[in-house]
Amino acid sequence: MQFLIDRTLKGIEKNTYREVKLILGRKFLTLILTGLVASLIVPFIFPINMTGFEEISDRSLRVILGSYSIFPMFFYGGLLIYGLPVSLLIDIFIKRLEGINRDIASFVLYVISSIPIIYIEPLFGIYSLCLAINFFIVETIIKRLNVKYYWRSFFVFTAIAIGVWFTFIKINYNFLS
Repeated sequence: MQFLIDRTLKGIEKNTYREVKLILGRKFLTLILTGLVASLIVPFIFPINMTGFEEISDRSLRVILGSYSIFPMFFYGGLLIYGLPVSLLIDIFIKRLEGINRDIASFVLYVISSIPIIYIEPLFGIYSLCLAINFFIVETIIKRLNVKYYWRSFFVFTAIAIGVWFTFIKINYNFLS
């Protein structure tokens, strides 16, 4: 990953290069943390009955565990394909704002960015809205804490996210067998 960024940004000035490198690192770290937090919270709030049995209630343990093992694939895919580019565009739009105005404008733009998905598919729109708000909160926390070593953190949290996902798949497999 680092090699691709270095090669792509080779002709850019040193200060701009560092700034872009930090922004991309922060965005990828935010993406991983957003997916991890959403994968733990959203399936409990909005479980989907993936078992195919109609008599199982929406809040049964089987349905919730099934949701925990399937949601991360969609969350990370949506965040990578749609959320990351939208987040970069939002940063470009609010670049000149400062303070609370920047946070308000950022939040509003994140919510507005999920509206097209609500019109395409209302159920995915709800998840998109949850992810957009979650992405805003995680990114704001990362900015406020002034987290360093973005790439190292990115790889650590990626390993944690994959481990959590495989754990839920294993629990789900053991529970259903």
